[in-house]
Amino acid sequence: MEELEKWVEGEDPDHSLGYYCGLDAINFPPPDQLNDTEIKMVLEAFRKMMFTWNLYISLPELLPLPIAYKMTVNTLNKKNSIVNSGFMGFDYCTDYAPDCVFKEYCPCLKIWNEADDDLTDVDFPENESPF
Repeated sequence: MEELEKWVEGEDPDHSLGYYCGLDAINFPPPDQLNDTEIKMVLEAFRKMMFTWNLYISLPELLPLPIAYKMTVNTLNKKNSIVNSGFMGFDYCTDYAPDCVFKEYCPCLKIWNEADDDLTDVDFPENESPF
């Protein structure tokens, strides 16, 4: 409960996921040393391990495996709170597609671009543009 209260108050957590689970990101090989099957195995093992700590990572479905692997392994370095009920997540999406860490794989990009297209299709009377 103390960790949750710290999180609600905006305090930084004390420890990283690696501290809690005993794993270090530096001990994982770079993705170019693994094939797709091996990367998928590591990602699935991470998903299961994180679930036991009431954690999850949210990544776009179309994100290439090497990028998903690097981001997932890097969660070991991220400070986070461990809660006894519910879930805490690693979510890198800011909903602002132009600055998204996922670049062209950003799930918000399509919606963002459609919104831009909608705005450019609107005919505003001269000198009455909302911009």
